Amino acid sequence: MIRRKTLKILVLTAVCCTAALPLVAQIATNVDAGVFNPNQTPAIVNAPTPPSRRTQVLPLLKVDIDKKTEQVHFISTNNDPSVLTRVYVLKYADPYEILPYISAAISARRVSTSPTKAEAIKYMDGTGMIIVSAEDYRFGNTIVGMPLDELIRILDKPYLSVYAGRRYWLYFPKYWDALRLRDVIFNVGLYHANDFFELEGGQGIVNVDTGLNALFFYESPFAVKTVQRMLRLYDTPRPQALVKYKIYELNFENDGQVGADFQAWKNGPGTDLFAIAARYTNGWDFINENVGNFFVNTSNSRYVNFNPKWNTRYLDFLVTKSKAKILTTGQLLLMNNMLGTISAITSLARIQDGQPIPNQAVLQQYLNLQSVSWVSNNELNPNLGDYRLNNAIDPVNGHRIDVRDNAGGSLANVTLDFMSARSQVEGKFYFTLQIAPNSVNAVFFDLEANKSLGKNTNALNVDIQQYQVVDTANGTLGWVSLTDYSTDQEYVIERNVTRITKPGEYGFVLTMKPVVCNNATTLEINMSNTNLIGFKSNGRPRTSRSELKTQVIFNTNTRRFIIGGLEKMTVVRSVSKVPWLGSIPVLGWAFTTESEITKKSQLVAVIDCLPSPPDIQLPKKGIYNSIKEVKDDLKKHDSGIGTPAKNFYGFDQFLLDKSKKKLDAPP
Repeated sequence: MIRRKTLKILVLTAVCCTAALPLVAQIATNVDAGVFNPNQTPAIVNAPTPPSRRTQVLPLLKVDIDKKTEQVHFISTNNDPSVLTRVYVLKYADPYEILPYISAAISARRVSTSPTKAEAIKYMDGTGMIIVSAEDYRFGNTIVGMPLDELIRILDKPYLSVYAGRRYWLYFPKYWDALRLRDVIFNVGLYHANDFFELEGGQGIVNVDTGLNALFFYESPFAVKTVQRMLRLYDTPRPQALVKYKIYELNFENDGQVGADFQAWKNGPGTDLFAIAARYTNGWDFINENVGNFFVNTSNSRYVNFNPKWNTRYLDFLVTKSKAKILTTGQLLLMNNMLGTISAITSLARIQDGQPIPNQAVLQQYLNLQSVSWVSNNELNPNLGDYRLNNAIDPVNGHRIDVRDNAGGSLANVTLDFMSARSQVEGKFYFTLQIAPNSVNAVFFDLEANKSLGKNTNALNVDIQQYQVVDTANGTLGWVSLTDYSTDQEYVIERNVTRITKPGEYGFVLTMKPVVCNNATTLEINMSNTNLIGFKSNGRPRTSRSELKTQVIFNTNTRRFIIGGLEKMTVVRSVSKVPWLGSIPVLGWAFTTESEITKKSQLVAVIDCLPSPPDIQLPKKGIYNSIKEVKDDLKKHDSGIGTPAKNFYGFDQFLLDKSKKKLDAPP
């Protein structure tokens, strides 16, 4: 028999700032009378509203409604007669989008501590509802403000949509890498300089697209101009330095002829022979690194430096005379505060030890039992102090092993000497069990195969137990496993290391890092040279290494400086012998002389550094005139295609060759 019944479901909710209101769902539906009792009412339906608590509970009201359900009633009850509850069915608006506005409206003017609140409900079919519990004067016509009925009617419009106002756009950096520029944005800020917290918890989003080298922004309209202004400040050309280098190798054997010592002094300590430098400050104490005068609000520092440099044409002259050679030369464009590396090396593969293999084996941990009373593991009435082999597995066939007599019979109170030795390999234990030969009628027995294994066997999962007192208060006896193995005879076998092939690099390496400022540039230089001077008895190479680290500070007018002091060594083995006689086996040693000579040379680096600050202007006069001359030469040809006019007489001679602007400097 089916009849209409009323189902009441009570859900208690609590919000942060108002008292909890019971939410009752009254459903008129068809329910089996035999299952639901309509006269049974929840005991807490009319319970008073609990006091306000600083907690938040987000309930999920789930009611299974079938197709025969005609209507659903949501009733919010409380103990305040001045608070009414109304349900608004929305036609267009999303209830969760307008809920904050309704909650703000009912909390805008409070004349009492009435438990007011607003809830949003949205069904699976898209129907949205707003349940508002507020004072009665908020629903009707009010003198001040707008009633809730009119407010919800205005918000429930088809053309109204939710829009936060933020904008999307892409920015393609001109001078920076997008990933590095994003780090600058997060470290320095987009709205204010050095604002470390503006993007934490805010609405702004900055992502990077490394493939396009672009930044993706999602910001409010008011911040667009500010963000663009900060990007123009960040995305600017970075200072850089053009470094031209030439590495010379001078032979020490020809020192008497080429004067390498003088050249080393001239290009080393001799550079400061006529150097003069002074520093003048006003308002700053550079000795104590403090303000010189507290009454002066500004400070000024000036530097005077006179440091004549020696020319390096003599090194080129040595190269032409085969007294020296150029190891490497070229040029490198370095960004500000970025490391650049120049190398002239020779690779030689070698085998060396790699990472050690972590697995190891621990051997000779033992458990030695002398003259103990032994029973089989099926003994039901053991005595205090008896031992037994509770568990042991044959590693070959997996059968159970126990200590029995020769025929497989059980043992009871048999005195014997027992030894258990275990080894640990890769976390697993392997056991070797032994019964002393003088122990009569006691062997290891395979219970499944019903055969004797003798007095020695290997086993897995061994568990040796002793019958002991497990509870001293009650005197309870029980079997206790023995795990205290002796370790005085143990030793560890570790696996060897891996063998890897690694190329060895021997030669010259130069690293530079410039810091470019407006009036001066600091260049950090690290020069090193690795020499291969032989091999060890195990085949590994024997090397020597010389290294030089320095820091050069120069103004924008200085472009060339010289650094030396690195030694290069080469082992030369020579054999001199008497012709024909020195080739006779064994006898040839008497007519042969072997010698080993260490040949030394000095490495000198000639470096030209041209700093380029962001605001530097290209020299228009020289470049423009050169381009114009080439362009004019091309125009002289009728077709405009071909080579410029050639100078057939007096090539590369001053006055005769128009491309020759001046005489060459003397060496």
